[in-house]
Amino acid sequence: ACGISPVIEDPHLSHVRSHAIALVRSRENMPMEKVEKYDKEVREYLASVCKSEEDKEALLNGKEELTKSQLQKACKVNYRVKNPRYIPGSEIVVGSLKDADSIEEFIIDWREHFIATVNPQHMPDGWRVDNPVVHGSWADSSFR
Repeated sequence: ACGISPVIEDPHLSHVRSHAIALVRSRENMPMEKVEKYDKEVREYLASVCKSEEDKEALLNGKEELTKSQLQKACKVNYRVKNPRYIPGSEIVVGSLKDADSIEEFIIDWREHFIATVNPQHMPDGWRVDNPVVHGSWADSSFR
């Protein structure tokens, strides 16, 4: 999962957005067939997210011109969506920890990394990288 972005661009939603922006900015200067194509795509998107069947029908029949607020809504469509292939790094790490030994090894490795990277000057008395790892929940611990 390295190098996989947590969000991806939905090409359909990106087109809806760019077509709505083009209609707002340049409708008068565009060829009629392009205006019709863009208008149709924006209408289909707005109808797909519409709650009212009546409004949905009105959008799809195309008799009324798209309103300024409808076009603004389409211009603001979020075309970046959650990537279904993305796995957060924390989930990958936790998924790799299969048993108490692998958890303890991970914690000790993390402590070593912490010391090497941060080079802390003030650690609690008696703290060592290889201190035993306490198993169980914090509530069950005698270190509360």
